[in-house]
Amino acid sequence: MAISSTSSTNNISQLDNNLNNNPVTNAQKATTASKTLAGLSVSVAQPPQESPINTQNPSLKAQDNISINSVASANALVKSSARTASVPDTAFDGKYVGANGQTSNNVSDIQPVKPNNGIAQTGKTVFYVNGIQTDLAAQQKSLQVIANQTGANVIGIHNATEGFTKDVSQSALDKADLGKNPPVDTLADAIYNAAKTGKPINVIAHSQGGIITSRAVEDATNRLREDGLSSQAARDLLSKSVNIQTFGGAALTYPAGPNYRHVVNTADPVPGILGKGAIADKNTEKFTDNRAGLNPLKVFDNHSFDSVYASRIKANLFR
Repeated sequence: MAISSTSSTNNISQLDNNLNNNPVTNAQKATTASKTLAGLSVSVAQPPQESPINTQNPSLKAQDNISINSVASANALVKSSARTASVPDTAFDGKYVGANGQTSNNVSDIQPVKPNNGIAQTGKTVFYVNGIQTDLAAQQKSLQVIANQTGANVIGIHNATEGFTKDVSQSALDKADLGKNPPVDTLADAIYNAAKTGKPINVIAHSQGGIITSRAVEDATNRLREDGLSSQAARDLLSKSVNIQTFGGAALTYPAGPNYRHVVNTADPVPGILGKGAIADKNTEKFTDNRAGLNPLKVFDNHSFDSVYASRIKANLFR
């Protein structure tokens, strides 16, 4: 898989979850970055950064009808972002992520992100694996989006970013099942433990997160076979416990066993070239949401998890 970026570009646009509908003022102007993805050369707009949330503004609640819980969560997120600003994102690679940016290698230490928009809570737990160019703060925002969309308790498995080029290189290695990637190990452990105990696990994955998930399922399956199970017996255990939904996933194939649902935006070039948009199966659901229109500068807007895919999560599939 040949993927490259031009050396003249200093600010590569965020390809994955960071490509949300950020507010734009007259003072903020989008810059462009040219890059090539699997031979597809496009120019994409660099979205402006969001302004810090001002929770002291007395008109905030009246203007946006934001609940007290929402304001508190936003304020905690700002504080979490400031706290981790000087720490490289790789320090959180493969860690579980919970409320207020809490991270740990042990899931039992994590307080999950819960809905703050008044939606009924289901008590179900969901693990979310992010795609490339998504730092801890950006994943934290997505965890809240998922919780508010589904009513579930949400825990992240962080796929750290080191910038576009290194992230894409790591994706290529994951596709080839080469090298070590901490979130693969974390998710593989969670899937293996769920299969062994019979306790259900729900996984949501976006973009590179789909590749990580595919590789983690393969690793968990191999461990079950090392325990003495036949391939069929391992698949049967996984089917009883493991439920996976991918969105704009960059993986072409997934090991048999778990219950899969793959969601693909036909206007999204990532799964269209690298994932189930190219080779669909019975578990693939397609829709079209072309937010870029005919503008190639905005083509990766069609890949955003928060604004394009999150609303299509099926919470009724959680166990």
